[in-house]
Amino acid sequence: MKLFLSSFLLCSIFSSWVLAEAGLTQAAGGPTIKSGWIQTNGQDCKAVCGNLKLESQPSPKSSNRCVSGEVRGDATKDIKFPNGTWGSGVEFFNSNSVGRYCYGRNNTKPQKQDNDRTDLTVGCFCQSPIADPPQELVRCGEPGNGCYDNLRAMQEGKAKLSDGTQIELVSAAGAFKVWKKAGENLIMNASGVWSPENNWQRKLNRDGKSFSDFYLTETDIKGLAGRACPPAVFLNHDNMVAKGRCLYFDAGNQKQGLSILGRPSGLESIDWLSDWSSQSTGRGPDSSYFEGNVKVCADKGMRLPVIYETTVNGAFTKQQGWAPPSGDPGLNVAWAELNGVPSFEGWTWTATAYQVPAPADGYRNYFRRWSSDQAGVETSIMDNGSIRCVLP
Repeated sequence: MKLFLSSFLLCSIFSSWVLAEAGLTQAAGGPTIKSGWIQTNGQDCKAVCGNLKLESQPSPKSSNRCVSGEVRGDATKDIKFPNGTWGSGVEFFNSNSVGRYCYGRNNTKPQKQDNDRTDLTVGCFCQSPIADPPQELVRCGEPGNGCYDNLRAMQEGKAKLSDGTQIELVSAAGAFKVWKKAGENLIMNASGVWSPENNWQRKLNRDGKSFSDFYLTETDIKGLAGRACPPAVFLNHDNMVAKGRCLYFDAGNQKQGLSILGRPSGLESIDWLSDWSSQSTGRGPDSSYFEGNVKVCADKGMRLPVIYETTVNGAFTKQQGWAPPSGDPGLNVAWAELNGVPSFEGWTWTATAYQVPAPADGYRNYFRRWSSDQAGVETSIMDNGSIRCVLP
């Protein structure tokens, strides 16, 4: 026991002497916080430095990681040479530990490794581990610098907004990810643009024509499958072609008829659609691009898309039999085409009415559908159309 205690005390004294000799300081109970030459004798420098929670590194003055009686370099003021010296001490440089010994090279050849006593390592240059400086988060969220369009932000998965708020990409449905406020259940709107006044994505009211006071729940977020950025987005009948807006869309819903979704207890144009000429629908007796919403979307705080927000080819508007809805005359709208909302499992319902020239009584329950870039029509009572909901 006495021998063990004596050895322990000698080791502690030696360690303190080593640190003092090298001009190093050590935080109480922590790692050495300053770098320099460390005295040793016949030990590998990686082990010497590692025991002090440092790293073996080349000295910035001589590029030597170790010194011996033959490779002394810039360490002569800090290191003692108990094994003697040989030569000038500066003939060799760029030294490294080779087991217990230290060897360098000159401009033409490496030093001869003959394991002389004067080749024993007597000093190691040790340095505190250098941590990479924290990288500044990329800023996004301003007009022209939407977070979904900022390549660096999307690659790093973290960013900050103009007021310093941190956001992160989180998984929604499938492989799709949304920008979410760090630590809170709030997501950015589909455009990826943020301001104190127009901050986090809110649900739509059940009619699909205005925003509610409610934010999306975690379940709502998990149901978002993608985003589309048409050149024109419907917000309400006073703002049918909003620019610079994008839409979230859900993962899709099973085929069903528009006229039976919310009956018998629901409200027309909120829970179900039957005849677009009803007083409760978009433009009353006249047809409209947006006639109303249906229950499956209203329950999510979303709405049915209008046809120009989808992937339908704009050439469709020039086909025989196409006419803009009578309730929206003169509406100058650019169709989304490839930038539009994709259909779900074939023919998918829109909120857009289909009207033909008089006599039209037999066509007042027809609505537009789409599949890929093609457009079609079907009666609201038929259950052969899928539902895909959107959120501007």
